[in-house]
Amino acid sequence: MPEAAAVQRISDFSKSFGNPPRQEKLQLFNTISHFKKPRFLAQNGTFLKIIFQNPHCGAFCGACKNASEFLPLKNPIFMPVRFYLDKRKNRHGEAPIRVVWSFNGDRYQTTMGFSIPPEAWDDQESRVTPAAYNHKNTASTTINAFIESVEKAVNRLENYARTQNATLTKPIVKKVVADVIAAGGEYPYGQEKFWKKGLTERSLSKPRYFEHFKGGKYKLIGFGTDSETLEDVVIYQELYGLQKLWVRPYDIFFSKVKDENGTEVDRFKEIDL
Repeated sequence: MPEAAAVQRISDFSKSFGNPPRQEKLQLFNTISHFKKPRFLAQNGTFLKIIFQNPHCGAFCGACKNASEFLPLKNPIFMPVRFYLDKRKNRHGEAPIRVVWSFNGDRYQTTMGFSIPPEAWDDQESRVTPAAYNHKNTASTTINAFIESVEKAVNRLENYARTQNATLTKPIVKKVVADVIAAGGEYPYGQEKFWKKGLTERSLSKPRYFEHFKGGKYKLIGFGTDSETLEDVVIYQELYGLQKLWVRPYDIFFSKVKDENGTEVDRFKEIDL
């Protein structure tokens, strides 16, 4: 593929997801072959600018419709989310579709809420085969729309986390998957602001300071996980007295409380110092 075409591919990718890392750009210019049966991810009736084939390899492309036009990477890229059929079948002889999202050495997995006949699952494409139905008469197009929405959410949130130097956690990942499934196959654009807010709360790209609703200022030190309960926690330091370090559950630190006037306020409000 000519260099100019590779440049256009990067431009297309940037418009949808932001600039790819420098190493990936170099790989784009160092392509030697292309893949078979690339998998499309739908976005408003067009093709996404990033296309992954399977857990072992991937490819970038523009709005290509011909496999010979795809621009693959010389080195593999791993899709953070994948879909597969559960080995267990229900009484209708159908297997549940499961989703697993890998992030920061952890992973979250759950069912998509659909079961299908095993022969209707295309393992290479991670999609339900065309014209297939389950016992509830749910069409493959409906189920695949859910899968595509989850993939889209993963791509957008992973990219946002990188640009904000934020860390994905299981509560955020769990909420994203739940919101997408609850949206009924439509992409929940309205929920993105809440996902991003959850990520922004974890950003450590610059010093951050907070004030407790009863007074007292604190510096955010970082985030951690309770070794006993595996609960997410916030580590912060008081900016008065002995400047002690404190640990508080993440959900409590960023929660709402009522002040002495009965007004709902942030338990810890972020401030500038």
